[in-house]
Amino acid sequence: NSVRHYDNKFKLRWEKNIKHREQILFIRKYIKEWMYWCDCPIGSGRLMDELRTENFLGIDVSGSFIEYNQEKGVKCIKEDIFNVGSRFPCEFDILSSLHTIFAFTEYRKILEGFIYSLKKGGILIVDIVNKEHQEQTMPFKINQMILGNSDPFPIGMTKDEILQFFQAKNCDVLERCAHDCWDNDLKVRWRKNVGGSKIGRRVKSIIWRRVNKAYFGLDLFNIFHNFEKGRPDYRFTKYLVAIRKR
Repeated sequence: NSVRHYDNKFKLRWEKNIKHREQILFIRKYIKEWMYWCDCPIGSGRLMDELRTENFLGIDVSGSFIEYNQEKGVKCIKEDIFNVGSRFPCEFDILSSLHTIFAFTEYRKILEGFIYSLKKGGILIVDIVNKEHQEQTMPFKINQMILGNSDPFPIGMTKDEILQFFQAKNCDVLERCAHDCWDNDLKVRWRKNVGGSKIGRRVKSIIWRRVNKAYFGLDLFNIFHNFEKGRPDYRFTKYLVAIRKR
């Protein structure tokens, strides 16, 4: 079904599996067994499949995702992401929201709600679109201008803007890590050989599949992960951010 297909993307496609495993490593640095953890939206539950605390809750607006996780024994409720703060004020020790807010132009309201749902000293783990990377992706900028947006990058922040936003919300930024190097529009356009020949597209598709086979067959995660170190931030689609509510 569609839920399993979504889940399998992070297990069977190398560019998404790298992202998933890096997110797990990032969360592990901050999560403790005693914490009340909320994953919002929980999606297929890929994070809670590998990490778990004594008290946890999954939130999603999709009934299919809710049912899928409940069958795995995960406590879940159906709720709109914009309502998390009002429904759960000052309740969670840690809240994660990954691969999500890139889809919302009003994502700042979502972040404010997440912060409000945290206890004092609570931690938010979130990925935020990297505005510097967007500046390298002209098709996105052109599309936004056609739509009439005054800000051509309405869902992105620079590293400094991330710091300024959360400090203004009475939070300390613990870490901003450049993230998601391999799964982005530029590489998709390369793989699909946009503007090129069908032969070129087939050759690149074969290369992509062989990299995929080698990645999983030889467990090349550490090689790809270490290759990212030292690369400039604009090469990464997002920032993984950890903040603590004061």
